[in-house]
Amino acid sequence: METDTHGPSGRFSPEERERLVRGFETWLDNALAGESPPSGLTAELLSALEAGDPLPPVDGGCDLYSLWSAMTTLTQEVRLQGRTFK
Repeated sequence: METDTHGPSGRFSPEERERLVRGFETWLDNALAGESPPSGLTAELLSALEAGDPLPPVDGGCDLYSLWSAMTTLTQEVRLQGRTFK
């Protein structure tokens, strides 16, 4: 009878899980280190996002039509990016 290397329930041992999590954290840190910040974002907003602070107030307002238009545009852009990636 063969034994499962991931335990009887198919899960990883605590040591394996910790090794995988540390490997993923290292990979994620390295992947994001070379990325430049997105254009169009203010330094104040970026620093608040990185620190986990509350976001600064947004100047102006947004009506429902503008919000829906922006969401539709974003949806189409994501669809195009997905097709390009494939």
